Amino acid sequence: MRSDSVVDRTTPNNNIAAPHSLSGAAFSMSVPESTIKPMTESPVHFTGDPPKWQRVLNSLPARDRPARTKLPVRARLVWERDGEEWKYGHALRLDPAGPAIFVELSDPRCKFTGVWLHPDDVQWEGKPA
Repeated sequence: MRSDSVVDRTTPNNNIAAPHSLSGAAFSMSVPESTIKPMTESPVHFTGDPPKWQRVLNSLPARDRPARTKLPVRARLVWERDGEEWKYGHALRLDPAGPAIFVELSDPRCKFTGVWLHPDDVQWEGKPA
């Protein structure tokens, strides 16, 4: 076996050689080291329209709480650009120590599946006054 056909899996492969030959000569492509970067260093690129995501200004920090039964709710959201709006969703998590309620939303402006809101911003049937 030729030594140049052995693949070293411990270092980045900067010389990509094709297993076939072009006109009898081996085809290879050299990739500069500076172009090989972890995904986290690469800027995020979008095609088409820019993202329509908006921050929900009245959202609370994320919490780690187990999911519960879905409860239909109406949530008050204050969008970064669109302002205040009441949307229907489902309450999935409750953090009584917070207090905070995770409301699942289906809205293209929301980057995530839902937001944590203060209980004053969430209404449901039978909620104590």
